[in-house]
Amino acid sequence: MGLLMRLKWVPAVVALAAAASARDVGVGAFYAPARVIDGAGEIEEVNNLGGFKGRFSVGIYEGLNVAFGVGYNDFSFRKDIRIFEGQSPLMSIPMVILTLGGDYAFPLGPFRPYAGGGGAIARETVEGFRYTINTWYGGLYGEGGARYFLIDSLALEAGPRYTLLFDKHAVTYYWSYPGGLVRSEDRSQLVELLFGINYYF
Repeated sequence: MGLLMRLKWVPAVVALAAAASARDVGVGAFYAPARVIDGAGEIEEVNNLGGFKGRFSVGIYEGLNVAFGVGYNDFSFRKDIRIFEGQSPLMSIPMVILTLGGDYAFPLGPFRPYAGGGGAIARETVEGFRYTINTWYGGLYGEGGARYFLIDSLALEAGPRYTLLFDKHAVTYYWSYPGGLVRSEDRSQLVELLFGINYYF
């Protein structure tokens, strides 16, 4: 019975593989400088120390792509407080972001503008003040830009991406007059610029 249950997935896997082989399958690598535009309180300044992203995409229709991405950014923020004598106010925030979504590229010859979006999961690690805290976020992202095909299998890409991340474990409530009870979530807004290259099989 267990073998039959496993075998019933074989046609779906074969169909997916056939669809992938019949369409454009691509891998991309990107440099992604970023900026946090909405972080926790007391953060005075947030800078990006460098970011990189990778992407695997499958074309499922003319111009329509499904994509899985993984990215890494290392941020630093400066706080004007001290807990220990002689402590540096500069703290490091490495962040790993996984995305699953899609985009539509408009077929305008070798130059193809696109727009898309999807879901995101991020793991943030705050290191400093002699401690390390890991925080998981869920959220959404939206992006746009353009790909320029040098040849059929190679394209340059550039464009902005906006990511909104929520920490579901940091929900608080407070009373606001005259609005009443307000629900607040710890959230971060991330703006990135992606510059990279795609290779299509």
